[in-house]
Amino acid sequence: MRVAASGRTTTAFMQWLCCAFVFWFSGAVFASDALGLAWLQAQVRADGSLAQEGVSAALPVQGRAEVATTLQAMAGTVPAVLLNAIDQTSGTSVEILARKALAKQLTAPSTAYLDALAQQQNPDGGFGAAQGYSSNVQDTAWALLTLAASQNTYSVEINRAVAWLISVQQPSGAWALSSDSDTVVPTASVVAALQHYRQAAAVASSLARARTWLMSERNSLQTWGSSLRNALALSAVVPGMSNAVPVQSAVDALRLSQRSDGSWEGDPHVTALVLRALRTASQPVTDPDMASLQGVVVDADTGVPIAGASIRLLQRALQATTDASGSFHFGLLHEGADQLDIRAAGYRAVSSVLDIQKGSN
Repeated sequence: MRVAASGRTTTAFMQWLCCAFVFWFSGAVFASDALGLAWLQAQVRADGSLAQEGVSAALPVQGRAEVATTLQAMAGTVPAVLLNAIDQTSGTSVEILARKALAKQLTAPSTAYLDALAQQQNPDGGFGAAQGYSSNVQDTAWALLTLAASQNTYSVEINRAVAWLISVQQPSGAWALSSDSDTVVPTASVVAALQHYRQAAAVASSLARARTWLMSERNSLQTWGSSLRNALALSAVVPGMSNAVPVQSAVDALRLSQRSDGSWEGDPHVTALVLRALRTASQPVTDPDMASLQGVVVDADTGVPIAGASIRLLQRALQATTDASGSFHFGLLHEGADQLDIRAAGYRAVSSVLDIQKGSN
């Protein structure tokens, strides 16, 4: 049995039947998420456009790209017409190249567009809206996010862009597009991009400062206000926590603002971002460098939960006991091999080797 559910999988589900035990891994599943996903899937038209993209403040390519990313993450598949529509978007701006490159990476990793993107890097290491434009944090974040999957090939460009972003981070920990702009959105975007490079000490320090600033920007209700800002901020801060409890108010606010049709604001761009944010926040361990193990033990013949079963991770000398519902949980685990041992009075002991990987649930 292998524990390898990534942060992009809604539920890690495996079943193990031995003697009278049935054991499976489980995770949080919300009916509202399924409703939102169904609404999002229904948005894709035959020509690859989105039914409600006309009501969105986002550009068509922005909405289509976010929907594609969410469908791949939550449904495991993206309609070819949607990917084609993204690929056929005209223009050579940094964000358009990044959106097209990211769409390519969803189903068929390719270097298409990456070279063109790298060539737009400015001498200072940042990226502007297009070639010849001054560097700004939003486009530099898009470039970094896109190049993350090809770190070995574009290591020089990445290192220069990371250094530029760190150099322009404000003393508060935020990043701004301009002196009078909303700093939550660009800061959250930069954090999402830098997260891929968090193993570097300078990046880890920068991320910690930015996340502290983002947490300080919550209002009296402990949210960031709009659905868009909540989604982006949650996606930025939650991976820096062991779980989403400190930001539960923002999570609850997002769930309460979902419309009866499953969408958020009737906007496919916002809905896609919210669904991914909620999915990230629903994981038992949200720190991508840690893992958790949870499951349910029931009688194989009757399906009745087995309470009081002893669950041990032998290599880590950790032990848990199943509750009245047969559930158990181990949190904040480091990656590595271990042996799971299950024992209950009146049942034959069961054991299995696990490969626990960081980011697993």
